[in-house]
Amino acid sequence: MSWAIVDIANFYVSAERLFDPALRDVPVIVLSNNDGCAIARSEEAKALHVRMGDPVFKMRDRIKRHGIQLRSSNYELYADLNRRFNAVIADHSDMAQSAPSCDFGQVGERFGNVAFGIDDGNHRRGQFAPS
Repeated sequence: MSWAIVDIANFYVSAERLFDPALRDVPVIVLSNNDGCAIARSEEAKALHVRMGDPVFKMRDRIKRHGIQLRSSNYELYADLNRRFNAVIADHSDMAQSAPSCDFGQVGERFGNVAFGIDDGNHRRGQFAPS
């Protein structure tokens, strides 16, 4: 029996970076509805002590001082990319057939009792290498 978790790190930020490569390697915060507070942070933003739920008005100086990039949340984009992510996982594993042993986690995350068709020696963290 094999267990796997497939997780896209900082999914909302990763989605924003996919469509705006200028956001790579810079601090990014994705904001809640009405752009009131932080709901997702890049690793760079986390290193600047930005916490989930921090209100934007309390971070204005830090945002300016460190060049933190802000993005409004785009739930349609995230849902579409999550559907694509799950389709890729289903195409390259038996996760789709393993229900109910397989479950969806948060957006950008899937886990379960699976047997991947991937040679463990040919991939590493952060890469997907279908056989």
